[in-house]
Order: sequence, then structure tokens, then C-alpha cells
Amino acid sequence: MQYQRLACNDNGLKLISFAIEKKMKTMSTHFKKKNICKGTWVILDRNKTNQIDHVLIQEKYAKMIANMRTCRRADANSNHLLEVQNQSREEINRRTTLRIRMLQTATEENQKSYQHQMKKVKQIRKNYTKKKREQLENKYKNKEIRNFYKEIKNIKKGYQSRPTHYRDKVGNLIGDETEKLKRFLEYFKEMLSKRAKEYEE
Repeated sequence: MQYQRLACNDNGLKLISFAIEKKMKTMSTHFKKKNICKGTWVILDRNKTNQIDHVLIQEKYAKMIANMRTCRRADANSNHLLEVQNQSREEINRRTTLRIRMLQTATEENQKSYQHQMKKVKQIRKNYTKKKREQLENKYKNKEIRNFYKEIKNIKKGYQSRPTHYRDKVGNLIGDETEKLKRFLEYFKEMLSKRAKEYEE
């Protein structure tokens, strides 16, 4: 782990041991990058990042990866500072549904529907940003300094996205909260049973 962001914790050391044992390279730390491009997870309530996601590859295939960096946005389909009313939230939920449909069945019709919905959501974001800017200007003009700086702080902190969908064993996307919890439980049971078998052997 040549260019890791910070000192390793126990999990990092376990990952290094695993990579050495399996003759693998950690490509996510192989290339020299600025710290801002290294973080993969935003710590809640703090404007700090940790590097907890890594890409490992067999040494013989390492040359296939020419470069690697972290996407600095929350998600390709989300935006920072997004706070919307119920009507806008419905449009965003519809975009998510259309995205899942497009990923599962990549037809031209599904792609067009998704792109059209993306434009609608972008317009919502544009209107929201304009409205927010006007509100800030009014607060500054009315000398509501405390509220003004409070809003600025919230904007600087930004929107912190979490993964909203996961895949089942077959590869289908799961959006329902109950189904996601079931999948997590299933996954960890499998991991623990594998570990138990390895130790027994």
C-alpha cells in the first residue's frame, strides 16, 4: 500500500497480510495522488474522508490498470446540497426506479426514459440552487448574520450520500430496505461459515 492516505488500522494490516499471502497488489494505493483524491468514504457530521475501499488484483494482471482515482462527488446520479420538497422527492424516486429498470434491461426506450427524467431532476436542482442563493442574499441584506453563516456552514458540509441499492446473488438490484437487510444477513452468514470452514481445515 504505497500511497495510502493515513496510517493503517487493524483492518488495513489484515488487508496487507491477505494481499501478500495471495500475491496481490493494492491498486487503489499504487498510484501517487493528492489526498483529496484518496478518500472513499465521508465521515458523518465531519468534513473528513477515510480510505476504506480498495481494489486488489493479482500481481501478474497489475499492468492492466494504468491509473485509478476516487470520484469526488457523492455519486454519479446524486448531487450535493440537494434538499427538496415532496413533489421533487417523487421525481428523484422516479429517476432511481428508471435507472434500475435501465440497468436491468438496457433497451433504447428505457435509456430515453431515464435521460428524460435526469433532465427533469437537473432542472429541479437548478431551481433549488437559484432559490437557495436568493434566500442567502435576503438573509445577508436583512442582517440575519447568524442564520446566514449557519446556512453557509450547511452548504459547505454538503450532501452526504449513502448507497441506496445493492445486488442479490443473481445480480438483480435490491431497493427495498427489508430485502437489503436480508441480503446483508445472508452475506455475513456466508462469510462467517467460510471462515469457520477454513479454520477447521
